[in-house]
Amino acid sequence: LFLARLLPLEVSIWRTQFQVLLTGATWVAWLDHRTALADSGTHRREFFGEARRECIRFLGRLQRNTAKEAEDFAAVAVSIA
Repeated sequence: LFLARLLPLEVSIWRTQFQVLLTGATWVAWLDHRTALADSGTHRREFFGEARRECIRFLGRLQRNTAKEAEDFAAVAVSIA
């Protein structure tokens, strides 16, 4: 319900921060484990592409869950009033 209480601009800022942090974490993981990943046949483009797909998937699920929670919250608020 955290994101449901934010303004659209705040949600955009949060999503941008998340993407920046995920990109940084992906680079750290690649730099720390690139030898093992390369030995297992994983290429940098594939690794970063999969991280990007997972980020998009996660943010999409989060958006759907937030929209549902906001609808549920609005329904409760209307029934109380």
